[in-house]
Amino acid sequence: MDLSATQEIALPIAIVWQEVTHFEQFEEGLRRREVTLERSEGDVSMGTSWTAHFPLAGRTLKAKAHVVRLEAQHAVRLEGQGTGIDGYADVQLDATSEASTRITLQTGLQAKAIGAQVILQPLRLARGKLQGQLDAQLERIARGMEQRHDTASG
Repeated sequence: MDLSATQEIALPIAIVWQEVTHFEQFEEGLRRREVTLERSEGDVSMGTSWTAHFPLAGRTLKAKAHVVRLEAQHAVRLEGQGTGIDGYADVQLDATSEASTRITLQTGLQAKAIGAQVILQPLRLARGKLQGQLDAQLERIARGMEQRHDTASG
């Protein structure tokens, strides 16, 4: 199951890149949602990996993710594996002018086992709702970036 969303951000690509690659911010957001995270040593770079434990349907599940693409001021790709499910998240940045950037987020999940297909089936049925939530979340992130940098420069 694949989803994608795009937003225009009224900031230069260099600033959006700094925000997108501020991984500690995303890690903290996951921890607030009861996800336990462990990251490999050092700064985030190609090959950096995370192990996550999170509650779902009364069980604690484990997933691993790693950086497979990191092109400065252009693209980040994370790929991950969980119990019977593989997934990815792609973030691509394109400068639409000196002062604005288009961000595109693509995500996908694929079942590798029958049990995982059972987990993904309700998500497929709720695809329209999930798409709307992804669009709204990316818009909130984009407006948050603009506000942070408007406040910082003003």
